[in-house]
Amino acid sequence: MKVIDVLWFCAGHGNVGIVKCLNESAEIKYYVGSCTGMDEDIDRRHIASLGSRFPEAAGKLLFGDK
Repeated sequence: MKVIDVLWFCAGHGNVGIVKCLNESAEIKYYVGSCTGMDEDIDRRHIASLGSRFPEAAGKLLFGDK
């Protein structure tokens, strides 16, 4: 899975990321998950592989996709 883009939401009690990915079938998918905030690349890959699916319509709106 290839991470294309990410949006970070950071607060005093934790960090959340939404990643836009290109999967093995050349489909765009969105995933959401918590992260450490210590290493952006590791956090991106962690969310892409272990995050929860994020609704496609909401992902398109957040990332400005059509």
